Amino acid sequence: MEIKPTTTVCITDGACKQGIYCGAGVIIIDQQTGKIISEHSKYTGEGTNNQSEYWALEYGLEIAESYAREKNSGSILILSDSRLIIEQLNGVFTIKQPELKKLHNKIKIEIGRLRAEGFEVKLDCISREYTVRADELASEAARQAKMIDTEQKYPFLLQINKK
Repeated sequence: MEIKPTTTVCITDGACKQGIYCGAGVIIIDQQTGKIISEHSKYTGEGTNNQSEYWALEYGLEIAESYAREKNSGSILILSDSRLIIEQLNGVFTIKQPELKKLHNKIKIEIGRLRAEGFEVKLDCISREYTVRADELASEAARQAKMIDTEQKYPFLLQINKK
């Protein structure tokens, strides 16, 4: 896929707090200036770090598709620092964990649907230095979920002055 001036560039990252609270961070980048166009985050549920990376990529596809449709962009580039996930989706690495196979298949179906609709879709692995903001967004979503869960279990903690 040629990186055209109209390519929608999306960086994704997943994060887990205490090994279970997972969040996704997604940023859309202007490839001409390198500036962030939009930021998105959400709590994705309880799971592993690898699951959080898949969930973040799935969320990134959703955001990128919406942005690409809005801007009439025919190509989407998804970037992640998870080599494992990218190589699994690109067919280089095999998948051993059943829960990851389900996520993998779901994302492959989405990519296939986008391609059938005429979108060019490319997935690539990048260095962590470029996913810092997406990681911050994912970590904050996971941290907030952990806090809410903790406060529901122990409402007296709401009285503590948090910094």
